[in-house]
Amino acid sequence: MIPNYFPEKVYPGTKQGKTLTISIKPKSIILGFKIPQDKAKKIIQLAISKEINLLGSGPDYFSDKPKILVEPLKDSFIQAMLK
Repeated sequence: MIPNYFPEKVYPGTKQGKTLTISIKPKSIILGFKIPQDKAKKIIQLAISKEINLLGSGPDYFSDKPKILVEPLKDSFIQAMLK
């Protein structure tokens, strides 16, 4: 969504333009390692219903430099989050 995309089409009595909604389907969703379980559950359910790939991110504890890994979520993690 892009708010105020059409500033010339202002709503009467406001400075707000109309919002442009673009229909796109993401190829994947990355869940951060600190996401609360209730939010993760909703996102996972949505991703499964829309056939969107799920990825997880987290710190690489075995790296010499601070680094974040992004990899596909394991089915066991997905099932545990959906309980």
